[in-house]
Amino acid sequence: SLLVTSNGTLVAGGQFSRLDVSAAKIAQWNGAAWAPLGLGIGTGSSFSVKALAETASGDIIAGGFFNTAGGQSSLAIARWNGLAWSPIGNGIVGTVNALAIAGNGDIIAGGSFTSASGTAAFNIARWNGANWLALAGGLPNGNVQAVAIMQDGSIIAGGTFDTGGASPLRGIAKWNGSAWVSIGAITNGSSSGRVQSL
Repeated sequence: SLLVTSNGTLVAGGQFSRLDVSAAKIAQWNGAAWAPLGLGIGTGSSFSVKALAETASGDIIAGGFFNTAGGQSSLAIARWNGLAWSPIGNGIVGTVNALAIAGNGDIIAGGSFTSASGTAAFNIARWNGANWLALAGGLPNGNVQAVAIMQDGSIIAGGTFDTGGASPLRGIAKWNGSAWVSIGAITNGSSSGRVQSL
């Protein structure tokens, strides 16, 4: 994953232990050199950063598959404030594949999971600054691989799912503030397809 922050810094996340310098899964480029973000994310070779986003305050949100950030427990999602890492609630049990920041500052996380900080949430959840919230019945039977916010505030999710709440959805869906609604069905020939980027 790549992110260009509002101050022009390039942030790279992935599955690595070095990017010119020792940097666990995440590093930043200031135009001349790479530097780690504190102690980075996780220590195991299987851990990775899969998604990055920047909040209005300039904090960097990292999502992926990991259990620590900056040496402290952080499940699948963590916040970098420029000085230190911190968990976001009690984290997400599973993998975060995609991140987006809503107009009101809420963090939208999509991926492969069934709960966020103990709240049942199927593959997509919203952090409102205090709690993780489910978006109705979520997007089960697959996973979410991409998330985007439309100008009207609606959330678009793409992935491999084939249902959303009580509605039949396949591969792409829109959250209108109260329910998931269809905006088409993704197929690949005679089989289900997937949306990987938005």
